[in-house]
Amino acid sequence: MDVITSKEPGQISRRKFLKDGLLAIGLYLLTPIAFLNACNSTDKTAEMPAIVPAKGASEGTGPTTNAPVNQASSPASPLPNINSSPVNYSLSVDGLVNTPLTLNYDSILQFPSVTKTVTLTCPGVFDETSEWTGVPLISILTASGIKSEATQVNVMDSSGYAAPFSVQEQGVLSGDIFLAYKYNGQGLPADRGYPLRLVVPGREGTAWVKGVTYIRIVQ
Repeated sequence: MDVITSKEPGQISRRKFLKDGLLAIGLYLLTPIAFLNACNSTDKTAEMPAIVPAKGASEGTGPTTNAPVNQASSPASPLPNINSSPVNYSLSVDGLVNTPLTLNYDSILQFPSVTKTVTLTCPGVFDETSEWTGVPLISILTASGIKSEATQVNVMDSSGYAAPFSVQEQGVLSGDIFLAYKYNGQGLPADRGYPLRLVVPGREGTAWVKGVTYIRIVQ
């Protein structure tokens, strides 16, 4: 005799209902957190994949943007002393330039600075208007001597997360896009991108790269 095992339709539907319901609740709870972390990527909670793959980033010795980055996975470290120069920090500038640069923190402070009140926006989550002080990106680019064939600037952190800009972008040329080392008149805090953070008026927080260590100019 063939033996057939079965379950009542009501049992199956109730189990499926409970399973699907729990899954839906979990997704509902996790989605706002994931969105908040992604939007706060510039505040070191988590990092979205690079805005676009940085052109030419895999060339040479600089960081790459081949995979999504999660900065929250980095080992925890003591908070830095924001009132002193960071030890062993350097900003590298290379690619299509006449003079590749390696600038330590004190060298960066020697450039003329700007101070602007700018709003950092995470759509649907927060708006934060603060005073930022730093070096216009164009000053660094000019010091490196951009070659005529260059079209794009990739500003990166040490993990390879990049924000790309056109060399001819108005915010770059005007000095409105800058590398900040002060926040509300004080040294840049760790959760605001110490020691150097890109400030980009008019763009969402994911373009405000934190912990900038590398600038590459490409075609």
